[in-house]
This record gives sequence, structure tokens and C-alpha cells, in this order.
Amino acid sequence: MFKLKTLKLTNFLAIQSATIDLHKPGLYLITGYNQRGGDSNGAGKSTILGAIAFALWGKTPEGLKASDVANWYGDGTFLAELTLEGPEGDYVITRETGGLSFSINGKNLIGRKGDVQELINDTFNSSYDIFFASTLFTSNMSDYITNMGDADKKKLFKSVIGLEAIDKAYIKAKAAYDTNHDKAINLEQQLALLTDFRDARRGELEQLYSQFDRFERSRQNRMDDANRTTIIKPELDPIIIFRAKTVESSLAKLNAKLPEIAETQVKLDQELRKAYEDRGAIVQEITIFEEKLYEANSLKGDASCDKCGGLLGDNYVSHLSHLHKDIERVKNREFNINQDISKLESERQDVELWHSSIDKLEEEAEELRLMLRYHDEEMQKWSDGQQTKEQEMKKIKNEENPYEELIRITSDDLNKQASKYLTANDEFKKATEAIDILAFLKLVFSREGVAAQIIEQSFGRLQALANRYLSKLCSEGMLLTITPQRELKSKALKEEIDIYITFKHLQDKKVPFAALSGGQKQRVNIALLMALYKLCKELGCNNFDFIILDEVLDLSLASKGQADVVRLIRDLLQEVSQVLVVSHQEGISQDFDYEISVRLDDKGISHVV
Repeated sequence: MFKLKTLKLTNFLAIQSATIDLHKPGLYLITGYNQRGGDSNGAGKSTILGAIAFALWGKTPEGLKASDVANWYGDGTFLAELTLEGPEGDYVITRETGGLSFSINGKNLIGRKGDVQELINDTFNSSYDIFFASTLFTSNMSDYITNMGDADKKKLFKSVIGLEAIDKAYIKAKAAYDTNHDKAINLEQQLALLTDFRDARRGELEQLYSQFDRFERSRQNRMDDANRTTIIKPELDPIIIFRAKTVESSLAKLNAKLPEIAETQVKLDQELRKAYEDRGAIVQEITIFEEKLYEANSLKGDASCDKCGGLLGDNYVSHLSHLHKDIERVKNREFNINQDISKLESERQDVELWHSSIDKLEEEAEELRLMLRYHDEEMQKWSDGQQTKEQEMKKIKNEENPYEELIRITSDDLNKQASKYLTANDEFKKATEAIDILAFLKLVFSREGVAAQIIEQSFGRLQALANRYLSKLCSEGMLLTITPQRELKSKALKEEIDIYITFKHLQDKKVPFAALSGGQKQRVNIALLMALYKLCKELGCNNFDFIILDEVLDLSLASKGQADVVRLIRDLLQEVSQVLVVSHQEGISQDFDYEISVRLDDKGISHVV
């Protein structure tokens, strides 16, 4: 709860400067004197109450705002600083020219003006309208409730008993319900379209998979056909390979000896040539010797011997012997040479045979080479055929399936649509769940729901409190009745707040408020104001621990009625810490704990004493 502590004013309306101490609990009487008029009218008493309201809400009970409250004799600036004592210490609201600040226990709460004002409203859990209906009562507001129009009554009571918040909640719930309902319909339509699209895509995908499989089967058939194109691998007899290796090896060995054989052949040819030459010379020599022998046999004794130079006749027999020996010797040489020639001829035949062997091996080797070359050519053809076959099969195997990319694109599209479908379905479920919840909330916050119970309970409580206060103000057996609804001829209920009175001495006959006397009306009004204060406090929409009454004692009340009101105010101190009363009445200060006097001087400046 929040109690008044101090009020500081500078250049505020008629008050030039004042600091008013209000921290003590009890009854405060605010009186005034106008030196110009010689009475209490226009002294500035209500300025104090207006300043409290202005500090809290930014406007006075008369509706004056910041541009209106700076007094005429100042420099155009003003200050209204209200300090209240609350659960966290001092709550200070400062309104001055061009600014608003709010601090709690010395900690400034900074923000835009509208945000600060909203923070003030939240802190005190109140508003301008509730404050003037439950905390500050002015003389021109004494019939504030009873004379206000039906719409204003509804607005006031809705604010007090919380129906305004429920109405807002109902509006929000209904708006949310309508939004989610429309959203659910749109989502349902989207889901239908997405389902059709998904089914169409699935059909397309099935066809693509079928075409994909047909292509793969065709691929496999083509690969099988290519694989069936068999090329027989040429085979070579291992004996031929072995013989070729043997011949090549033998040729290599013989060819390795070829230089040596060639040299031997040349040497043999030279030796044979020399042997033939030697044999020719020997044959010639034998011929000569045989001719000489012949001549010796036919010549006379006077012939001379070429051998010894002697006459043959003298030594004929000896000479013949010499010739025969020479012939024998030459023939021996011839024999030896012939043997050498035979040997050389044999060796020459061996060389020729060696050459013949080489030629035969060359022929065989060439034949074998041709066979191997032919085999290599056939193997190359086979290898080329195999490579062509493998390339063809690889080409067929690596050939891109034209339906694979279409399947991927269609699958991706289907997945995206499926994701959209899941998202839309989740949103649809949330929307339908929200619709169920919001339908319930809409019913709860409707006039048939919580509001009906609150109306019944709150108006019943307000009526009971008003009658309790009315019983203290009136001994005429007045009983106040508040009806929040009126039944029409159609039996339908219309929200219309009516206030009427019953009197015991009139057998509880309903008397309209307008038919009451002036004093009775004021008693009803005061009872309603006090009841509203109490109800607001009970409902938590009024956290102020004070009441401000502006000239309620100066209404059309008899002296007894005024005394009843003062007694009621005194009784209120059991429920509230501070009561501030502004009055013109004289001789009542003894009924109050403190008195604040406001004096208006001849210059039109009010001073607080």
C-alpha cells in the first residue's frame, strides 16, 4: 500500500512555492482564505488535490495538463513532485516543464514519457479513471456515478471489477480464434493442394522409376550382347616356342663363332692355295726329272748331267740313281702335300657344312619367326578386339541413365513438397488445437463465462458495501440495489447498470434515484464512492492507502448529515491511513487531526500555511 509523504510545488497554478508534509496518518482538513473576497472561495485549496492527481496521472480533476498548470506570474516553468511511501521505500514522481521522472528508493527509472507513465500505472496498479472513482472525490463528482451515462458506468465498473481486462481478453481471444480459424481453412486448402501435388508427383516418380528400370534392363541386355561377342584367343604350340628359343640360341652361339670361322676359312683358303701351288711346282719338278730320266736313258755318254755336271756316259748308272732318288723325294713331298690338301679340303668341307648348318638354322629360325610374328599379330588383333569389347561394355555401363536426373529432380521436389506438407500439417494441427483452446477461452471470457460470475460477485459486493456505508449515513431504512443487466420484453438481457432505492416504510418499493431528495442523493453518492474505494482495494486495483474528499461536506446536507459524514470518515481510518478533506465549513477543525491552510494574497498568489 502507498501512503502520501510530501508534495512539493513550484509555480503550480496559484501556488508559487510550497512543500507540504503529509507523512503522518490521520485526518487532514484543508481550508482556505481569499483575502480578495474575504471568504474561502478561490483560495487554492483544491490546487493541492489537483497537484496530487497531476503528479500521478499528468492531468488534474478538471483535465488541466502540463501546458495549463504553470502560473501566470512565473517564468513559464513549473514543478509538481509527489513522494509516496511504499513497500520498497520512497516512490518519487516529478513532473516539471518538459519532463517526467520516476524513482523508487532513489533509483531512477529511465524511459520515454509514455513508458514512464505506463510504469507508474503498473506500479500503483491504477489509472486516472479508477483513481477518480475510488480515491479522489470532488464536489462536482459527488453524483459522478449516479448521473453518468450507461456507457460511462459500464466503462467505470468494468475497470474497477476487471471486466475491461476480460473484455480485452475476449477481444484478443476472439481475434485469435478468427485468425486461427481462417488460417486453419487456408491451411486445409493448402494441404488439399499439397496432397494432390504430392500424389501427382508420386505418380510421376513411379513412371520415372519404371522407365529407369527399363533403361537399366536395356543396358544389361546390350552389355550381355557385347559380352557374347567372343573372340577366340590364339594359342601357340609350346614346342614351337621352345624350338624357336632353341634355334635362336643355337644361331646366337654360331653367329658368335662366325668371325672365328670366317678367319679359319680365310686361313684354310690361303693354305689350300699355297698347297695347290706347291703341288703344282712338285708336279712340274717331277715332270722335269722324268724328262731328264728319259733323256738320260736316250742320251749318249757325252751328255752332261744337270745335276752333277758330269758326263752321263761316264757316270750314267750313278746319275740315274740320283734322278730316281730325286723323283722319289719329290713324290714323297707330293704325297705329303696331297695329304695336307685332303686334310685342308676336309676342314674346308667342315666349314662349308657349318655354313650350311647356319643357313638351315636361319631358314628354320625365319620360319619360326614368321610363325611367332603371325601369332603376335593374331594376339594383337585379339587384344584389340578385347579392348574394343571392354570399351564398348564400359561405354554401355557408364552411359548415363536419362531418367536418373529426372528422378532426382522429382524426388527433391517431392521432398520439398512433403516438407511443406509436414510444416502446413503441423501448423494446421497447432491452429486446430489453438481453435479449441481459443474457443474455450472465448466462451470463458464472454458474458456467459467468467464475466457473468465476476459481474454477479462484484456488483453484489459493491451493493453490500454501499448499503453498509449508507446505513451509517441514513436512519431511514434506505436500501440500495444495483442491477448490471435489464431484461427486455423479448426476455433477452441487456447490459445496463441501474441504481434504485427501496425504503422499509414504503414496503420495499423501488424508488428511482432521480426521485430522491437532494440530501438522500448525496448520501447515496457518498456511500457509493466509499464502497467503490473499498471494492477497488479488495480487488487490488487501488493500492493507495489514502482517500481525498473535495468539498463533500459542503453538499446539500443538513448539519446532522454532515456530522454523519464526518463520523463515517473517522470510521474509515480503520481501513485507510490518511484521509484528506477539503471543506469550506467552519468550526469542524476539532474533528480532524491536522489542518492545512491555503491563503490567497492580494496579488493572486496562494501560500500554504
